[in-house]
Amino acid sequence: MPPRRPAKLVKTKTFTGCWTCRRRKVKCDNRRPRCQRCGDACEGYNVDLYWIEEGTERPCTVKRKAMVVSDPRLPVRCTTVELEAMLTELDRQVLLVGAGAAGAFSAFPIEEIEEADDDGEECCDEDDDNASGEIQRMEIDDNFNNNNNSSSNDKKTGPLIVNRDMVMPPQLAGSLSMNREVSQLLHNYIHVVADLLQPASHSLNPYRSIYFSRAIASSAGQLVGVQGSPESGATALFHALLAVSAFHLHRQSAGTVPYYEKLGRVHRVRAIESLQKALPCAEENMQDVYTTMSAMLSMASIDIMEGSMTEFWIHLDGCERLRSFMLNVAVPSSEHEQLMGICSFMGTLARSTDPHLPPKPWTWPHQGPITIESLLQSTPFQPSHHSLEFTYGTTTTLASYLHLTIRFAQHIAFYMQNNKNDSNNNFNYDDDNDNKINKMPDGLRRACTVLEDAITNWTVAQEPLASVPKDDYETNALVIRHVVAFHASVAIYFHTLIRPCSPQRLRAYKDTCVANLVAAEKLKATPHASRQWNTMAPIVWPGFIAACEAEPDERPLWRAWWVGVARYCIGSIRTLWTVVQEVWEERDRCKGMVEVPGWRAVLQWRGRRVMSGG
Repeated sequence: MPPRRPAKLVKTKTFTGCWTCRRRKVKCDNRRPRCQRCGDACEGYNVDLYWIEEGTERPCTVKRKAMVVSDPRLPVRCTTVELEAMLTELDRQVLLVGAGAAGAFSAFPIEEIEEADDDGEECCDEDDDNASGEIQRMEIDDNFNNNNNSSSNDKKTGPLIVNRDMVMPPQLAGSLSMNREVSQLLHNYIHVVADLLQPASHSLNPYRSIYFSRAIASSAGQLVGVQGSPESGATALFHALLAVSAFHLHRQSAGTVPYYEKLGRVHRVRAIESLQKALPCAEENMQDVYTTMSAMLSMASIDIMEGSMTEFWIHLDGCERLRSFMLNVAVPSSEHEQLMGICSFMGTLARSTDPHLPPKPWTWPHQGPITIESLLQSTPFQPSHHSLEFTYGTTTTLASYLHLTIRFAQHIAFYMQNNKNDSNNNFNYDDDNDNKINKMPDGLRRACTVLEDAITNWTVAQEPLASVPKDDYETNALVIRHVVAFHASVAIYFHTLIRPCSPQRLRAYKDTCVANLVAAEKLKATPHASRQWNTMAPIVWPGFIAACEAEPDERPLWRAWWVGVARYCIGSIRTLWTVVQEVWEERDRCKGMVEVPGWRAVLQWRGRRVMSGG
């Protein structure tokens, strides 16, 4: 008797998973909304589907599988007239979208990208070199396949997926579902950019506690699909944060994913459009004022992250007007104080590197002798602005010193314009040359002397550093490094712009600045440092001011520091580093003809403005 042959195992087909894995003939891991094998989202997860292969399926099998599809609307019962209307509508759709292509999900319509304008065009800036601040027109193309498959940092767990259905409709109006584009940009902002834009970690991080909170609170209804129209200021803030995040992803990809750059420009244009609508009624409600100011500050952050720096001063001027309004009507609060300090400091940073500051005559409204206390009272910085310590790595005292230096330089320039004996058209002067400046007010000379003494005698022990707990030794050490470096740069700024000092003294300030900046970067890389420290970029203004005055033998250390901070992928860092190198090249080319400060001549020649921090 022959042995019994084992029964043949009939292979069964699985109907789970996604279409992409089936096309590639790989096992799908059934993760939703996209599997990790292919990384593509698949609408097949949401519908019960079955495979039909001609010649291999029996009619009864097909009928049995079709019964699995359960829909209360089936079967459809309609009259002949209704059926004719349906067929006519199908023919019309074919004429609109074309005959289509055979394949998985070819019957599903692909939503077209909605644009902010009726003609299907969007606005954007030109490239960095040709950017002029005007909003140019652009159209988003269909280049959605250049996806970045690397994560933003070690906190991100999945690939960065960019797909056609990730585009956000304009104005946040109408019904939306939280799409993957917005989810990705917001995740990158809250987990990466918010820490990146300030030098020290703190629970009152304004990028998270103010900007992000206000944007999400005002736009939450639209994000989860609730009908409604948020305030224009909140819409502007929301799009501004998305633009900052998109430009960061573009910089992080080293420009290999142009989609992020185009996405950032689209959100920047939408933020500008919403901001223009918000400004006329911003002063009617204090909460709207705070939101609008946050949007303006975030617009400046876009310029800094993107790197072109073509319009940041416009937004900061608007912030200054709102700040003046808030001084008279606002009820002081912690958020109010923080926004006022940020607005004042960003405006000060922007003016500090303006190569064309307008000259102004000296005025002193106070009675009595000029002291450092009376000078500090004339600045916009209040002793309660402790948030500057962790937001910008400086203190209210040093910010006031910088503000006074800029203002005194404008006064000196006014009187030097009237000095016929001045031939070099330079702002620099010292006590021996005071008599060369005709009609220089004694009060201005006295104020410069008082400020110089205060800068020279400053020590970090004078600063309370109240924003950081005393038992947080690591954060205190990091903040102190940034504060000491900032003071050294303020001293360099004063002596290169107002009163020259000895080369030895200037070199000591430069050495102090670079030593503390390098130490801060090393401190963030130590094993006991907090994990997110390594993602916090420094405010590079101190390095910019000091490096522009570096001698040839000092440049290697500065070069190493600039190359090191380039890893933070902030566009302004690259731009400022380019200016520093141009200053070095110009000084090497014109030996014996040293113009101080070095950055001013280069920026005047290039006809542009720069700033750091944002």
